[in-house]
Amino acid sequence: MSPTFSQGVKFLPPGLHCFVFSSVPSLPTPDTDPNSTNAMPSGDPTNGLGLRSGLLRFYHPDRMPETIVKEWDHRASALKPTSATASHPVRRRTINSADATPSPTIVSDEYLKTLDRELAPFEDGWLEQWSRLIDCITEQTLARVIGLDEQGCAIVDATTPSNMDEKELHAAEAKLGKRQWGKQRQETEQDVATTESQDDDERLTFVEFDLKKSWPEGAQGHELSIWSRDKSWAMNEAVQKHLQGDFKSLLGEVQLSFILFTQLHNFSSLPIYTSLLQLISQSSSIYSPDHASSSSSLPMLASYLSILRHQLLSLDDDFLSLHLPSLSTTLTKSLHDLQKNLSDVSQTWLREMGTSAFVVWQEVVNRWDRLTADVMERFGWEVAAIRGSKLMGKDLVEESVGRVPRGMENAQLGWDDDDELEEGEDAPIVVDLDEYDTL
Repeated sequence: MSPTFSQGVKFLPPGLHCFVFSSVPSLPTPDTDPNSTNAMPSGDPTNGLGLRSGLLRFYHPDRMPETIVKEWDHRASALKPTSATASHPVRRRTINSADATPSPTIVSDEYLKTLDRELAPFEDGWLEQWSRLIDCITEQTLARVIGLDEQGCAIVDATTPSNMDEKELHAAEAKLGKRQWGKQRQETEQDVATTESQDDDERLTFVEFDLKKSWPEGAQGHELSIWSRDKSWAMNEAVQKHLQGDFKSLLGEVQLSFILFTQLHNFSSLPIYTSLLQLISQSSSIYSPDHASSSSSLPMLASYLSILRHQLLSLDDDFLSLHLPSLSTTLTKSLHDLQKNLSDVSQTWLREMGTSAFVVWQEVVNRWDRLTADVMERFGWEVAAIRGSKLMGKDLVEESVGRVPRGMENAQLGWDDDDELEEGEDAPIVVDLDEYDTL
């Protein structure tokens, strides 16, 4: 953000928006107050941009019009906290529902008129693509992972650490041993509470799971061997324990971690993103019709395949090859893992022909075919089809499913019941909603 740049955006449509800020280096400017936050940072103006800061916020049609005002601190190269007078301003707050109303910003009409010429009108050219990248992120996702201030804003920057960083740090300390000089002071309850509070305020808190220990406590022998390869238990445990059984919330974290590392260059989010992809790709039995959670996990998988496709197609042509070749390796391995695991359960779906659950499985197959075709064309990745999927041709599926039940013509897959009807891979999938839990 520079003084010549527009001071904000107007005419925002409802939904989630992400604003990215960074300081532009400039020549030193005199400032009589050494503590002033209005002083521009000194240095070579040819240097690159500063670290990126981001603000994510939902705008709701029933709360319009809304005005949010934030101040940029040039000296700190960051957005000022809402409570600027507090020595330790509280950044996080957890909302209990999407209906929680943030505190309004009181701005006079006269002041807005003075800013109007500096406000850039919203450009909707990228809105459709953006909506496909964030459609599973909710306010609860932002509150849980980043935290919301009293204006309903989630503020994060490129250096914000994650709970995975802390976990890896503790593991390293335990492995190497922590050197202690002198007599160690006993840690009090207040010390622990203060540390935990500061950690919560300063880190991204994504859903926790351990890919290296993906079996239930006490598992031995054959059971341990199964769940060390198949991450289905770990996925189901993470969703039930940390996400209230909502598989859509897992996709929200996939999307949020992707946005944070691609748009804000927050690389603490990158290992979170790849771990989530590995969790989904290395699971197998949870996608079988025999699994208790398949009525939720299978629609989640169908949506995941579309999300991953939109994410990959949104990247610049040289993003992976030039900036993150290791991510390219991780992505291709995840796709091969998922192909193998879906092939393993493919035969179990043959006996489900004639059920609406089978229609969802066929949609998984269709979206897989489209994803693999697109990554082959875009990146040259060769990923096989799901074994046995050719036995489930389109004509056979339509014959086995039969006519659409009355009143179900516009029913959609999973949790998208209220979305607008779309065509192509995003078209509604006809299912019996009495048989499926709405996520």
